[in-house]
Amino acid sequence: MKHSIEPNKALRQLVLLAISVLIVGVVPVLAKMVGFQFLPSVQWYKKCMWFAWGVGAFSGAILTLAIARGYARGEPDGLSLKPFCVVLFSPFFFGIIGMDAVSVGFPMLYTSVFGMPGEHQYVVERAVGFSDRKCPNKIELRDTPLMYDRLCGASEEFRNQLAPGMHLTVFGRSSQFGVFVVRASKP
Repeated sequence: MKHSIEPNKALRQLVLLAISVLIVGVVPVLAKMVGFQFLPSVQWYKKCMWFAWGVGAFSGAILTLAIARGYARGEPDGLSLKPFCVVLFSPFFFGIIGMDAVSVGFPMLYTSVFGMPGEHQYVVERAVGFSDRKCPNKIELRDTPLMYDRLCGASEEFRNQLAPGMHLTVFGRSSQFGVFVVRASKP
């Protein structure tokens, strides 16, 4: 009996779907590196949180399975730690990017195409304290995804007027899913 070395068609389609999710998940990271500030809406994030977890788990599992199958089909090179580490950490890496695809990637792409001038309301978590080179004079916000929970570049004067629990209005290109930040003010 001859075994096929080609992966089955269903797995190939699932891997293609997971890679598509990862491409959408990488868009916010690249946009942030270039300097765009996008905040997903609090309503969207609360609605999609469980779905984002599911998509993250799906993409992490499928891509880890594909990587493990690739290592299993390769030439055995003795006891190497690299395949073990890759298979151990890839579910977390791919899972986080899969979650970002739903919670930030889709809203960012939708807003960039269909957004109009508008505003969104956020609640301040912390406005004073540590700032870093990548995010000077930051204002941390509640109920937003990790890495997209801060507003950068606010003036020191404006930050000093804010306290935890205060509402903040963010203006810019906006849709029901989020806003590209142009400016912020107290309501």
